[in-house]
Amino acid sequence: MSINPHLEEVANMDEEKLLSTEASDDHPFAVESGQTTEPEMGSTPDPDEAPGAYTPASPTIDSNSRGKAATPAADPADEREEASTVENPNESAIAPVMDRAASTDLVDTEIHDPNVDANSPANSQEPEEATPAVATSPPQVKTSGPPSIAAIALAYIREQFELTFTADGTAYAVDNSSGHPRVYRVDSARFASAIRKLVYLKNPALILTADIVREIQGQLSALAELIGQESQVWLRVAQLENGIEIDRGDTDLTRFRITAGEVEVITQGSETLFHREPSHLPFPYPAEKGDIGKLLPYLNVEESQKRLLVAWVTYTLAHSKVSSTNYVVLVLRGDRGSGKSTMCNVILGSLVGPTTLGVQAFPGNEHTLAIVAQTQHVGMFDNIRSFTPSQQDQLCRAATRATVSTRKLYTDGEAFTQSLHFAPVLNGIHPFIDQDDLAQRCLTIKLQPLDSEGRETEQRLQERFERDLPVIFRGALDLIAEIFTRLPTVNVKYPERMLEFSQWLAAMEEVLNLPAGELQKAYRDNLVQAMHDSLEDDPLAEAILQFAKGNSSIIWRGTPQDLFNGLTRTVPADVLNTANWPRNAISLSLRLKKLRPKLSGAGVEVTVGKRGKEREIAVHHTGRSS
Repeated sequence: MSINPHLEEVANMDEEKLLSTEASDDHPFAVESGQTTEPEMGSTPDPDEAPGAYTPASPTIDSNSRGKAATPAADPADEREEASTVENPNESAIAPVMDRAASTDLVDTEIHDPNVDANSPANSQEPEEATPAVATSPPQVKTSGPPSIAAIALAYIREQFELTFTADGTAYAVDNSSGHPRVYRVDSARFASAIRKLVYLKNPALILTADIVREIQGQLSALAELIGQESQVWLRVAQLENGIEIDRGDTDLTRFRITAGEVEVITQGSETLFHREPSHLPFPYPAEKGDIGKLLPYLNVEESQKRLLVAWVTYTLAHSKVSSTNYVVLVLRGDRGSGKSTMCNVILGSLVGPTTLGVQAFPGNEHTLAIVAQTQHVGMFDNIRSFTPSQQDQLCRAATRATVSTRKLYTDGEAFTQSLHFAPVLNGIHPFIDQDDLAQRCLTIKLQPLDSEGRETEQRLQERFERDLPVIFRGALDLIAEIFTRLPTVNVKYPERMLEFSQWLAAMEEVLNLPAGELQKAYRDNLVQAMHDSLEDDPLAEAILQFAKGNSSIIWRGTPQDLFNGLTRTVPADVLNTANWPRNAISLSLRLKKLRPKLSGAGVEVTVGKRGKEREIAVHHTGRSS
């Protein structure tokens, strides 16, 4: 077996020489007696060493003649490596040696530990039978050098931003260099753009690539979890102890603070954290004096519904996404040409949530609906024709706050949750809500058809509306502030399922000097009428409603056959021949189970007794109708 000549020299040193050797940082095998010995492979002698110090050549092993020292040709890559590591002179010697060692066939090379006596019994065997010793010193690695671009950029970013996270684990970066905190979601494209700009302004020579930006964002997300503090980050509207704060959405970070009886425009000093989305547009800047009455001429609805719509606007704007908030679902119905889209895009959007998105198609699944909730205070959906029961359940959950669970990756089972909470606005021509659970959370507004004289282009309407908008918006803020003063002591005469909205209506009655209960009763009648409207498309439900009204003075009782006969006598013949009409009493009983919630919302209670030939059905008109 061939042995590397330099390793053989170290291995054959006698014990006395080994014991007299002092190790130092620069000379692992320095000898007190002045005797020269070879330093560790790859190390570089100190230039201040006493004359005569041994300077080894880097040994190599020729694959054709093992055991003979050979001097390899200079490797250009090695020369570049030497030139690039001036700060660490040892590295220029380490790298070529390690490279050549990695490329050398050492199958037949025996390595001797210099701390073991070469003449010991363990090493006195024939070379062919010797077991190679394992090197005990760890490999030398580079521990110094210029910082990476990501490290330099990260240092700049840490100087500018503080890190925090929310209860759901989302990391945010906060810039406090302006009058108000400017907040970015760490993993967002908006923050990626911000850190590129920051680093470029600090050092124009540093251009961050997409990969480096992703690396930095990942490190900051981890740091936020490790060193950040949990915070509450709001979207557009924040809940305060004694009121609310609204992020206007402009570049100056202007805030509107509304408390009981007071509206303030805040230009600096707020500590509330607001997250913005790229789709957000600024709220109008309020005038010095407001007048909510200027909004009424722009509302193409019945006079009795105008104040209800004003109540919805102020209620929605005044409530942030906290667990106690129950949003009222606004339903806008009207024929073609009644201005449904204009009402959403121009009027309501400007007052409760300006956005570039406008009205959208309703999402196909709950996860997509949750994305809307994560980015918008109000979500507007256009041209609704019908809803499945599942979609109506989703809207109920969105109005009253829920969570949607999913997996972070398709490759693992770790789950995370998204909040599903926003104020939905729906528009369509025909009634599209038939579930009582959702209907009780709605406010339905019917838009009036526009004649040729009253119709104007959306552009002209928008120009006219924008001139009045600062006064209208200030009027809305003033109304919210006055309602805040009445809420603690308000008396609700007509409580509905959305009790918070009933309380808001009661307080608004006091502010506007309306008779107590006027707006509350209008809301109750609105709920009943909406259920009546939803029954119009179902001939059986409409027939039962009219049958109940005809017997409103009593509770009608009879068998399924009696009810079937009574209903059949009240409907036209063309209805009896349609697929929507039950064929017999058994079919009627089955249909009643599905119609009971809808009929209940319209003021008709239907009770079905136990099974049997003489099963009794009771029909009672409760009087809750408009």
